Amino acid sequence: MMLQTVALKSLGFKILCKPLEVIGLRTEALEQLAFTDQVAFGASKMKCPFCQADHDRVIDSRSCEDGFAIRRRRECGQCKRRYTTFERIERANLKVIKKDGTRDVFDRTKLKRGLEKACWKRPVSDAELEHIVSEIENRVLSECDSEVESRYLGELAMQYLRELDHVAYVRFASVYRQFEDAQDFLDELEPILRESNPKISENQPQPGSKIGPHRNLSGNGPPSRF
Repeated sequence: MMLQTVALKSLGFKILCKPLEVIGLRTEALEQLAFTDQVAFGASKMKCPFCQADHDRVIDSRSCEDGFAIRRRRECGQCKRRYTTFERIERANLKVIKKDGTRDVFDRTKLKRGLEKACWKRPVSDAELEHIVSEIENRVLSECDSEVESRYLGELAMQYLRELDHVAYVRFASVYRQFEDAQDFLDELEPILRESNPKISENQPQPGSKIGPHRNLSGNGPPSRF
């Protein structure tokens, strides 16, 4: 009885009834209430994005983004559908300097949207993209005080994409560096092909090399005439 009364008090209930009146409460129910309270500790109620009801509960809470955020899995008490929310540290507003000199507030959602377009139909998970965005955000905030050039953000994104997926890397580079023709794509692919196939000789024609109509590929004798 004393344990049940203490458990109720720990959950914030005001004991207005006599001890005998709580005998019917099972220990399992009290343990479930305590577990729910511990999981949802510090988590406020949120409106369900599906039915707009303000009656949800946190069913899972864990650290993510290398410990810089908390991911909470919630379940609506009315429609029973589940959704995910994130709790992140509120940082000082970081301004991004665009190519034309204008400034805009850094938006991780916009950065992730650009990465998603580059990774369209590629074997890249959402968790991997979130990791890249978090890495870029943490690196920029640690290196820059209040402003960062968009060029630097693009170079960081390309750096991480190149390690993750080559196709996504070339897609992103084509937009970021504004490729105009196929030659630009070949020039960007050349170092990647060299890394993947180190046996390629420098004497062999590489992607992007321009072979004229009078070039003698054998290297013997005068240039051939057509």
